Amino acid sequence: MRHWHLWGVLAVHYMHHSKFDSAKWAFKQGEKRGGYSDFILARARLLLDACDKNGLLLSAGDNNGYSVWYVQVMENYRTENQY
Repeated sequence: MRHWHLWGVLAVHYMHHSKFDSAKWAFKQGEKRGGYSDFILARARLLLDACDKNGLLLSAGDNNGYSVWYVQVMENYRTENQY
């Protein structure tokens, strides 16, 4: 098991403390461990695209949340709704 989700937890911790460079590093470590496939990232973008500008996305589970935060932080995608 690659434990990529633990890197997502760490990234969120860093984001909560406004340490965005560290959050990017943690997400990159999770990516190296197979945590963010093209399919998962495409799904995260679709979830964000379904939201109105400045809308609220409620997510059931960390796996959805980590991938959404990943595309927002790493790809600067739909950041108006960030955290």
